[in-house]
Amino acid sequence: MVDSKRIDCDFDYHAPGTLDEALACLQEEGAAALAGGTDLINDLKMNNRRPRSLVYLPGIPELRIWEEASSPQALKIGAACTLRELERRLPRERFPALYTAVLAIGSPPIRNMATLAGNLCTASPAADTPPVLLVLAASLEIAGGNTNGKRRTVALKDFFTGPKQTSLKPGELVTAVLIPSPPPDSGTSYRRLARVSLDIAKISCAAFLERAGRRVKTARLALGAAAPTPMRAQAAEHCLQSGEGGPALWAEAAAAAAGEIRPISDIRSSEAYRRRVAAVLVREALEEAWQRAGG
Repeated sequence: MVDSKRIDCDFDYHAPGTLDEALACLQEEGAAALAGGTDLINDLKMNNRRPRSLVYLPGIPELRIWEEASSPQALKIGAACTLRELERRLPRERFPALYTAVLAIGSPPIRNMATLAGNLCTASPAADTPPVLLVLAASLEIAGGNTNGKRRTVALKDFFTGPKQTSLKPGELVTAVLIPSPPPDSGTSYRRLARVSLDIAKISCAAFLERAGRRVKTARLALGAAAPTPMRAQAAEHCLQSGEGGPALWAEAAAAAAGEIRPISDIRSSEAYRRRVAAVLVREALEEAWQRAGG
């Protein structure tokens, strides 16, 4: 039986002071990055991961950067910034759905440690922030690997490759999350359903709508716990494009989304239940996003 109170694994521990030092440590075979550790420490206790070394990141000033601008990139959030920092500093009037998603993650002690970048890199299909960041067209700044010191930027929609799998290459590290500024006449919303407030979502949905009068100019819809990765609902988005905003259009898009997701049955919910609830959440998210867009 696994003793979940102890870590039965030997590893080296590095606490670099610069990004270059951290990247050098991550070149070692079996190295793992450690920021908040809210997922990694549990994996160590359960023997799900056995790294040879841990590289502690919060002591690197460059990874704690927080930059705000009006456009084109509204926010640049360093990889070591905690969710509690987002909770306190996020411009709620511009990013209400992201604020809702952050508050849905665990309890205050968890958010004091966990990071936004970590929530993405864990790549859980049920994580709360990926659906919102997908509809906000966020991207990730990545350093390391064989880039000769250059950074590369990856759209979040291309980052998730499978359950708890990402496109990060060996020795690479997410350095920042980049979030574009939402345009005028746009709104976002996030909806989730869980067994209890601190549990991961059974199903979740994020919506982005930009208006052109009474019609939808741009629509992005994403769901969590609905497929092997957080996913964009492209068939539903196609239904929404150029349509007249209102209950009939929301219902049509909800039916399309419920048909294109690929949920599983597990201890939290059945596949059929997730499909039914997804349609409800999609309608609610679209209605709220439309209202926030001025509709």
